[in-house]
Amino acid sequence: MRFHAILVSLRILTWAGLALIMLMVAHRENPTLRDALVSMVKAKAEQRPAFVDSLPALVNATLPTTPTSAIASVIKTFSSFQDETLFMYQKYILPKWKLRPRRVDKIRREIFESSDSATIDQFVLTQQNTNSATPLPFYAKNLGFHGILYKPKPDLLKFLPKGPIFPKGTLLNKCSVVGNGGILLRSACGKEIDSADYVLRCNLVPIRKFGVDAGFKTNLTTMNPSIMATRYNGFRFAGDVKRFQEDLHEYRGHLFLPCMIQGAVLKTCISKLLPAILEGHKHSRLASVTIGNPKHLLGILEMWRPAGIAYMSTGFYLAQTALTLCKEVHLYGFWAFNRTWYPIPKTLKYHFFDEMVKSNSHKFNNEFQILWQQHAEGILKIHPDDCEDPDY
Repeated sequence: MRFHAILVSLRILTWAGLALIMLMVAHRENPTLRDALVSMVKAKAEQRPAFVDSLPALVNATLPTTPTSAIASVIKTFSSFQDETLFMYQKYILPKWKLRPRRVDKIRREIFESSDSATIDQFVLTQQNTNSATPLPFYAKNLGFHGILYKPKPDLLKFLPKGPIFPKGTLLNKCSVVGNGGILLRSACGKEIDSADYVLRCNLVPIRKFGVDAGFKTNLTTMNPSIMATRYNGFRFAGDVKRFQEDLHEYRGHLFLPCMIQGAVLKTCISKLLPAILEGHKHSRLASVTIGNPKHLLGILEMWRPAGIAYMSTGFYLAQTALTLCKEVHLYGFWAFNRTWYPIPKTLKYHFFDEMVKSNSHKFNNEFQILWQQHAEGILKIHPDDCEDPDY
């Protein structure tokens, strides 16, 4: 199973992280600890950290004066390999984070170098970057750069803003990217999320109902056109449209629509979704309604094709885009597993705000491997724990 494979690789890295932690707290001249670490490195090719066999010696070396009762109170036992790995992952790996601005700058340059269309001014379609003479690609799965092209027509062009929502070179200080993972439920992270200079959100999640956990700030919010069908009955009746327009009142900032998925989705956007939004926009607090630029998405995707990413989830796309927009990126609601173990074991919903089951459309595990490595490198920060202030 893909999940099992991820856990195996994480377990190896977790043992390595634990070893480094113990090295920091142990006496520098302790030969037992040094020997164990050397044997761990030599065992890498065997896919088994050899210092596991020396764990009793490591405990004795690093905690020589701790009473047995105190040790017993903090030692955990596990009924499964998954629980053990998740515990070590949450407690020892993710919390050890330090922002490394030079690495952020470097990956930002690499993204820009991967495609001319990956700059932030190309994030949405505008009258400056779109015209009837230049075809646009769709970014549906398995189409990519060599897929079907669309020649923009007046019925699309009339909806486009004159210029970009982010001018070229825009660089904000601190951004929160809010995913939809069940790990956010009862996290009390709303205040921490909203403390960022800019907040990017996925797929029109209800704001007021979950504000304590997910925050209230809505600088940029995406809306997958499929939401029209799943939440609003496909706009079959006037009441469906009215309910949708009323829900839009919760949002400020920019509304981002990925309409260029494929021809049928674009047609729905042009004929139903955009007219309904713009009609409701007269009474809403939205700054603008925008259509995602498929060239920008495919430009970001180029960076990660070698890692096996063929089609990005909205959250992953926003996270990588945020690296080109922000000096410091914090991710909330990003978790590839259906449970946590630390500090309290709990089973998680797929989304924190509804009862949807996990989708197979995206390689979430592949994406999460990239994100957690970016976290380990100090490029962005994943927040896997509850936050401290519940009174928001």
